[in-house]
Amino acid sequence: MDFGEYKDNHLASYIMVNEFKSRIFAKTVKMGGVGYVASYPENRGQGDINRLMKEIILELHDQNYAISNLVPFSETFYRRYGYENAIYEKMYQIEPAYLRFFKPIKEGKVIRGKWQDLILRDAVIKLYQDKLDQNDQRNTVNRENWWWNRLDTYYPGRSICVYFDKNKQPQGYMFYRIVERNFRAEEMYYQAPQAAKDLLSIIASHSSSDLKYYVKMPEDSLLGEFFPEQEGITVKTIPYMMTRIIDVKQVLEGLPLVNNKKLR
Repeated sequence: MDFGEYKDNHLASYIMVNEFKSRIFAKTVKMGGVGYVASYPENRGQGDINRLMKEIILELHDQNYAISNLVPFSETFYRRYGYENAIYEKMYQIEPAYLRFFKPIKEGKVIRGKWQDLILRDAVIKLYQDKLDQNDQRNTVNRENWWWNRLDTYYPGRSICVYFDKNKQPQGYMFYRIVERNFRAEEMYYQAPQAAKDLLSIIASHSSSDLKYYVKMPEDSLLGEFFPEQEGITVKTIPYMMTRIIDVKQVLEGLPLVNNKKLR
């Protein structure tokens, strides 16, 4: 959905809202992803974005959305419309010397490649969907194929690593790039400890005192537990997305209530 205001027949301010499906535990709900918020410099301060945001919230409610997410340019600004920090990430910075703890793989294997590799692509999608189907997610996007492809376009030059166990089953994956002497693992997921260790060994294979190493993980990650010495890692929890509840009833219905009665 596109929302805009025109001045003298020219688009002056604009907001895009994309429809996603998100998981609240076992319940799939509609989520409105707000993005591409923009106004021409000469038009700022005229109240356009304020009016558009109010219109968006009403439209989302009318179209039966449960929640709305966005990456804020200003947390204070979006709090005016009921958004609050709800999704956090952990950022691990690893000193190069502490990668020595992770040795080459002895069991299973890691295959490295690009998103165009169908074997890797199918393995990543399967792992992601398996995690969703555990019904323990609180506000996680059900990524469709177009969204995966968009991520690959949005982050050019990304490599993928998938760890397969001795039974040739995928157990973990990692997306990473090296940008301006920074090694950035921008997404990592693992189902088994061995997968985490072997993905970390791939990072170790790039070990260089000239690089800085960063690994982005979900808020509840315990990746640091795989390091025998944690002095060489720095962990920060940072806000990632803000959320506004559009329909409280839908959200509450997704919670695993003990009595399982309908809400009125």
